[in-house]
Amino acid sequence: MSSITITFPDGSQKEFSAGVTPLDIAREISNSLAKK
Repeated sequence: MSSITITFPDGSQKEFSAGVTPLDIAREISNSLAKK
């Protein structure tokens, strides 16, 4: 399966599998972010 790489404002990168939802990404960053 393909993957996508997200580059954050601080320059760090995180790889996610294709089909990941924005909510899944928010959960990976911070549970409190996902709740907003």
